[in-house]
Amino acid sequence: MPHVVLECSGNVRDRTDPAALFGKLHIELASVGGFRVQDFKSRAVRMDQYFIGDGTREQSFVNLDVRTFGGSPRRPGRR
Repeated sequence: MPHVVLECSGNVRDRTDPAALFGKLHIELASVGGFRVQDFKSRAVRMDQYFIGDGTREQSFVNLDVRTFGGSPRRPGRR
């Protein structure tokens, strides 16, 4: 089950529509990763408490974390 987490500092301008971004990412990642689009779980998190460099609010960040988790392990004798 793939998970996608988009994190950004609170001072990033609202130029991106997370739903549209996730929709495109799900399609692209499914085509190369062997997952179904409906398997993806995604969320966007805006961070209002952060510290970058010297602490001035002139800097910002965006982090995209993509993780995949394997399914349940098979029991011996089950197919």
